[in-house]
Amino acid sequence: MAAQGAVVYWVALHRMHHAASDRLGDPHSPQPEAWGPPMSRWRAAWQGHLGWVRGHDVPKPTRYVRELFGDAQVRRLGRACGGCVAAGFVLPALAGWAWLGGRRGALSGASWGGVVRLALGHHVIRAINSWCHLAGTRGHHTPDSSTNVGWLARISWGESWRNNHHAAPTSARFGSSWLQPDIGWWTIRFFVALGWARLRPTASAFALVSHLPVAAQGYLLTPAHPMPEPGLSGD
Repeated sequence: MAAQGAVVYWVALHRMHHAASDRLGDPHSPQPEAWGPPMSRWRAAWQGHLGWVRGHDVPKPTRYVRELFGDAQVRRLGRACGGCVAAGFVLPALAGWAWLGGRRGALSGASWGGVVRLALGHHVIRAINSWCHLAGTRGHHTPDSSTNVGWLARISWGESWRNNHHAAPTSARFGSSWLQPDIGWWTIRFFVALGWARLRPTASAFALVSHLPVAAQGYLLTPAHPMPEPGLSGD
């Protein structure tokens, strides 16, 4: 419903970003040096925020997400992507029709629950790509310009602890302590409690790049059921 593409595309694009973060090849860096033609800082910031959506190199799934090909659930989600986006407009329209009544209620529901929701949501996500590589604090020495932005963490579910994420990209946890609220991590733990996912502790992911407390352990999120080997599973 977030209209950010199928799972395979999103994961491939994200891994492509990590492979060349803030360097040539990064699909959405706000840094001028990440783009081939000379570019001002203001133009690069806009390119990293929203301009890249108009045209960017499409990552090769066979290179970045090969292990997802054998996951039947990922394939089903990919096929349902368009329907999920449409449901993000239809369901609010039905709610508006039921609550306010008539065509005007349906239009209001689709506008606020569909158009406005997507616009705000996309700008929050784009701010993580742009603002979190331009301004903020850096607790880890990473080879890119990623930063932690506290005020954005509340509305991005912890995604704006970007420097933490780039320091430990395989960790499902972005906030390194209770001082860095991570709603996404809390949601994951809730899913684990319901049996919908599993967590596999990593070797102190943050400690690999900095001297943080033992509490800042990293965790790798895995499916609730083991993922089949690529190419060995059908639907």
